[in-house]
Amino acid sequence: MSRIRIINPVTIALTLLLGGLLLGSLLRGKMAVDAGRTQMNEDELRRTAQALREYQQQFRALPGDDPQIGKVSYMQHAISCAPPSSKCMPGNGIIDGNWNDASTASESYLAWQHLRLAGLLDGATDPAAPTYAPRNNEGGRIGITSQQDSPIAGLRGAQIICSDRIKGLIAKKIDADLDDGDTANGKIRVTQAGTVQGGTALATDALADGGRYLVCMGS
Repeated sequence: MSRIRIINPVTIALTLLLGGLLLGSLLRGKMAVDAGRTQMNEDELRRTAQALREYQQQFRALPGDDPQIGKVSYMQHAISCAPPSSKCMPGNGIIDGNWNDASTASESYLAWQHLRLAGLLDGATDPAAPTYAPRNNEGGRIGITSQQDSPIAGLRGAQIICSDRIKGLIAKKIDADLDDGDTANGKIRVTQAGTVQGGTALATDALADGGRYLVCMGS
């Protein structure tokens, strides 16, 4: 005849307590990681916006669009896009090209080189370098463009700064910290990851915490 084993209530209580402590520790750890990633993404957006403003103040032009590239000593190693096209019209006061362009024929791609050579941002200055195109901590591209080429329809700002593949949870926090908490309105808006132009801004409630999105800020 088998015996029924009676588990000590104290043992059960200790097991539940330890399990709760372990779960709480894991949750706190995840929250800390998410908070760190959020801060890094916010810093990248703010730092890039500040660099764009400082470039304009110093050189009276926009990076990528600067008509003095190659003509003056402070940018003697910089490249100007060529030939003229819809993505390359130096001196028209607009950073032409899509935010995720990957060619020196686009002002938006060369803007990073100009900002870095001007000492306003860190990073590779050779457009052919594997690390030239900046990426966020999720591996998504960071890019610059103008309002006319904005990947999110209705987003205002002379320059648009975008960061791709951001988790929904982090995207919502970025908007709450830097804007109005509404990812479909304001100076920060969110759309589907990889959108190039004219995407629809997604409402905050429509973002899945674990989904991936494109976060753009008007500057």
